[in-house]
Amino acid sequence: MIRYVRNKVPEADAQDLVQECLAVLVDKRDTIENYKAFLYIVVGNKIKQYYDRRARKAGFLGIIWSEQLLSMESLSTSLSIRVARRNDLEAAMQALPLRQYQAFELRYVEGLEISDAATALAVSSATLKRDIERARRSLAARLGRDSGFGEETPDGDLARIVQAYIRTD
Repeated sequence: MIRYVRNKVPEADAQDLVQECLAVLVDKRDTIENYKAFLYIVVGNKIKQYYDRRARKAGFLGIIWSEQLLSMESLSTSLSIRVARRNDLEAAMQALPLRQYQAFELRYVEGLEISDAATALAVSSATLKRDIERARRSLAARLGRDSGFGEETPDGDLARIVQAYIRTD
């Protein structure tokens, strides 16, 4: 979860935000059916609140929860190839519509199951699958058919490919 939050807010604020989310989880633990989905819903709400507070402090109004503010932090065979692949994936994901970005990120970067990711985004499983499929097609078009993001790549293989793109070691 910390990686997910670091991708959305500055490093200095990420730890505090995660702590706030975990505090909510502890407070509501007796009423929660699906902990993973609940936690990502709380994280999404806390991130929205974070940017709303920043907007109020800066003295301007507007839509804060937008694709521009949801950019992933810079991501990193050899080090230069990993950095280049990461940057390519980052740029391709930033070009996705917000819902496709969120669906793809929760499923393949964060590793949530379809049902958990759908619950976290408050959409049906069918809608989530459709958004993921559209994201895959868009990523394959941007990164090239041989990138492994195409429809012909099995779901489990795609998860490994994404992890290879984003790994930091």
